[in-house]
Amino acid sequence: MKHFFLLAAGLLVGSQATAQKQPAVSAATVERVARTLTADDMAGRPSAGPGNLKAGQFLAAEFKRIGLKPLPAKDNFLQEFEAYEAQTSARTATLNGTALPPDNIVLSSGLPQVDWTNTDATIRTVMVGAQDNLFQVVRPLLDLHENTVVIVDPAHQAQFKRLLGLNKGSVKAQQPAAHAVAMLLATAPLEGAAPTYAVTATTTIKPVAMRNVVGILPGRDKKLAPEMVVFSAHYDHLGITQAVAGDSIANGADDDASGTTAVVALAEYYKKAEKERPHASFRSFHGRRNRWVWLAVFLSSARPRQGGSDVQH
Repeated sequence: MKHFFLLAAGLLVGSQATAQKQPAVSAATVERVARTLTADDMAGRPSAGPGNLKAGQFLAAEFKRIGLKPLPAKDNFLQEFEAYEAQTSARTATLNGTALPPDNIVLSSGLPQVDWTNTDATIRTVMVGAQDNLFQVVRPLLDLHENTVVIVDPAHQAQFKRLLGLNKGSVKAQQPAAHAVAMLLATAPLEGAAPTYAVTATTTIKPVAMRNVVGILPGRDKKLAPEMVVFSAHYDHLGITQAVAGDSIANGADDDASGTTAVVALAEYYKKAEKERPHASFRSFHGRRNRWVWLAVFLSSARPRQGGSDVQH
């Protein structure tokens, strides 16, 4: 919560230094919006949770209070759309007959069920030796529509940890393709004959409702009419996580209640300012982790004109 006052101070100094006769950014707005977004009743604003909807509705109400305009052909500030969430709830694997620990298994899946062994001729097997570049091997495999098991030498243990984020699931604009990629970190160096393996997993794929919050501030300078300045931040966070000192709510002050608060405060500031300005769009996106989904939706209905600029937090 200490970040509220640092954010307010930074915005106030910047606005007063550049335009002494213009209204300053409201410290009261900064603190109120930041405290609201990080309150425990928002439950950490997870993408698929009620706290996220509550946060989106609060931001829409702020844009209405400020006097912004909705997107063309819209009567409110919520840009709602549907995406697909794939979440794996169970994954197990053995390598050469030995069960692997959970952190040695990564799965990216669009299949409800995976039950594979090395005897299945339809499964591609890729070996990543100690001297290979793990990421150069894995990246193209994730884009292919081919069932694949990747067996990784333990020399890549540190790099493999960076792939564990894939186990948190994914959200995509289109229903995931019916294929999967399993990555297994071996516990002993890969030598000799190809290892045997068995992989099982259960993945739930479901549509999820998502929403951007978008407000438009018409410009006051005809010479700047071809331009649109876009201020943006994401308003989701992690939700409920493992408890720390008895607190399991990830309030997300810096990720990204602070950025979203700045978007609201700057919208209020520019609405009150008398100086000439180009068209401006203030947008709070549903999720940083799903940025390509919400960005495509936003651009489909509010594409900035040629010469526009984008200021993001």
